[in-house]
Amino acid sequence: MPAPYFYQIHIEEHITDLWSDWFYGMKISKGSTGHTVLSGFLCDQTALYGVLNQIHNLNLTLLAVSRSNQEDELSH
Repeated sequence: MPAPYFYQIHIEEHITDLWSDWFYGMKISKGSTGHTVLSGFLCDQTALYGVLNQIHNLNLTLLAVSRSNQEDELSH
């Protein structure tokens, strides 16, 4: 099984960290332009698609998805 990747998922709408459980426990923070950033390690593509499906089901606007081997390789 491949190692998990660190993801940053940017969405337009503002959501609070109370929604973290809906997104596989990803950290929820405010991006530099006021959008929301979900960040954290996901174990596989199934988990990534689970998060993306939640974004779709909640009618949130997906702005960007970034993947890295390590947390410090991605900038906010």
